[in-house]
Amino acid sequence: MNDKPCSRENAIIRAVSSGQWSEELRLHIAQCKGCAEVGKVTFWMNSFAKSWDTPEPICDPGLIWLKAKSEEEQGLRMKALRPIFVTQAVVGVGLLMSILILIVYKWSSIENRIVVFLSYMSNALFSSPAGIGKLMPHLSSPVFIFFCLSFGWFVVLPRLRRAFL
Repeated sequence: MNDKPCSRENAIIRAVSSGQWSEELRLHIAQCKGCAEVGKVTFWMNSFAKSWDTPEPICDPGLIWLKAKSEEEQGLRMKALRPIFVTQAVVGVGLLMSILILIVYKWSSIENRIVVFLSYMSNALFSSPAGIGKLMPHLSSPVFIFFCLSFGWFVVLPRLRRAFL
């Protein structure tokens, strides 16, 4: 590597950038390895810079405006409906707690009615009540009933609400 740069390197850089070569510079670049390297690097850098000059296609401003307007309206709609959603959640939690308290308080009569209902269904639908009898303890527990009510309130209703908004 040569520590001392050639005095014509700047002229080579200008010639490569402008595309105007004198006969003297052509002869010099053929003889000077340092200037040949400078010419190659300058050519590569110029072509690389030109490849970045092409602008990206810009979206239609009308489409951007419509999308922004739609998002703004959606935000206003959600802001207007927020008190309804909060009220619905509070009422839902209160209703579930009331049902849970009622189930725990009146469990003995509810359990008797569930057992009578399930035994009636097993006698009516199946010749052998042993099949449904295995499920009776699980289906008649207050935890299972509370789970079903909670699932309906917190999973099914929000999905229906999102589907219709």
